[in-house]
Amino acid sequence: MTEKSRKYMLWGYLAATSVGVVLCNVYSLQPYALLPGIDSLAQPMFWPQALSMGAFVAAFAVSVFLSVPITPLFCVASGYFFGIAEGTALAGLATSLGSLAAFHFFRRTITPPAAFQQLEIKHLVFVLLLLRCSPWFPSPLINVYCGVSRVRSSIFFLTTLVGALPLISVYTLAASTLRGQLDMSLLYSPEIIVSLLVLSVISLGGLFPPLRAVTNHMQALRLNA
Repeated sequence: MTEKSRKYMLWGYLAATSVGVVLCNVYSLQPYALLPGIDSLAQPMFWPQALSMGAFVAAFAVSVFLSVPITPLFCVASGYFFGIAEGTALAGLATSLGSLAAFHFFRRTITPPAAFQQLEIKHLVFVLLLLRCSPWFPSPLINVYCGVSRVRSSIFFLTTLVGALPLISVYTLAASTLRGQLDMSLLYSPEIIVSLLVLSVISLGGLFPPLRAVTNHMQALRLNA
């Protein structure tokens, strides 16, 4: 792949991401609009459940690939429509597939500078697991870092799938108990807020190794300048 092709692909990705963010903000797109009502899902002849699951996972994965910030809404919708077990499995699959696609995209389109290649983080698997648990640390940054630093695909997929499950479970478990109209105010319920705070505290441990590595690397560059 030529450098010119990489630039075109990156600009196209940024354009698609920007369009997705703008559409979500302007039209208040909701993932649960992709599916019929909960009562309709109970009628296989009206809407085949396998088809609805496939469409939902595909839309979810695309939003993750494009870094559109509606992952919590998709997780809530997943638990609401499919229940805690199936909803968590579908959300975990979609998150892993979308993240893996973004990982390979950045791996092919971004050439890391020499200074970046010297940046090493100890206990990388453990760090990635903790960062995936964080409700505040942007997952797209993890995808970019792992793609640019050429992390092994198996490690990336495993840490994404396992690390994202606690956060996904918080949303799907809360949503699976709802009945009737789905209300996005669920995201601000006390149960979810407390769970997110707990995950935030736990995931703080994943921030220290990268910060320490970046600080040490910057100091080394300054001394060598």
